Amino acid sequence: MSALLALTLAATSGAVEAEREFSAMAQADGQWTAFRHFAAEESVLFTPGPVDAQEALANLSDPAISVVWWPARSFVSCDGKLAINTGPWLRAHQGRQGSFVTVWRKQSDGGWRWLLDDGRDLETPIAAGEEPEIRQASCDGTPPAPDRAPVAQAAPRTFGGSPDGTLRWRVDIRPDGSRRLSAELYDGARMEPVLTHEVPAEIP
Repeated sequence: MSALLALTLAATSGAVEAEREFSAMAQADGQWTAFRHFAAEESVLFTPGPVDAQEALANLSDPAISVVWWPARSFVSCDGKLAINTGPWLRAHQGRQGSFVTVWRKQSDGGWRWLLDDGRDLETPIAAGEEPEIRQASCDGTPPAPDRAPVAQAAPRTFGGSPDGTLRWRVDIRPDGSRRLSAELYDGARMEPVLTHEVPAEIP
């Protein structure tokens, strides 16, 4: 195996392994304990609007039974510094299921921390095999500039991308409180839409 191929495989699998460790820690040590452990300093959750995750998680007590989740698909930037995982989650004891999206950023020490975590309920579980589908952005050419710039660099942040611009994500929040998380991956010619995660407005 060439050194370049080995580095590529490590980059594409790193966020998947981080997701698995995240989920495993939730089962072993507690759900919110795991969320706090893997959260980046500027991480974002939705409650239902975007909030600073560090503040939101600070005083939460772990539930008796943690949610279970695992990655089904992973999208990775060319430079291997950003990844977006998605897959199913289950609360079997409550008869609930849904899907999640986690945006991960590689740290200077080689570890991974999540920048954004979002989930939704679904009536029917999504299909997910034992091994996730992993797609890495093309490293050929130069990604085009974003079609539209974010309105403001406000906190908590609801948009972002890899340093090389080959993987981008954003959350659009509608007036009724519903939201749409979308992601694009560079294919060597254009930014290809690869993920859409719709969350309906909460019913009072």
